Amino acid sequence: MIVPTAGLATKLGFPTNTIRRWLEDLTALGVAQRHRGSGPKGDSWKIIKKYREIITEFEDIVVEGGELTGDNAEEAGNFSAEDRQQINEDIRSVAQRKLDEEF
Repeated sequence: MIVPTAGLATKLGFPTNTIRRWLEDLTALGVAQRHRGSGPKGDSWKIIKKYREIITEFEDIVVEGGELTGDNAEEAGNFSAEDRQQINEDIRSVAQRKLDEEF
């Protein structure tokens, strides 16, 4: 599934530029693939099949199909305050580990 930056940002409730930076990092690590867009549509992203299979297996994520766009992302559901807090903590933890590895 190919997901546009804006659709993912809407779904996760984070700014588009933040999501773009995270996706660029995943692309640099070889986990994701960028599909260059133009104009207001912007770029789209896809998790590499090998990593999608690993994530699905170990994180109990179910692939449901369909396409996530800015228009339908909010309809797909929202994260609870508790989920959003956990996401933020996980992001901080990953960022701290990355900093520790570099320095």
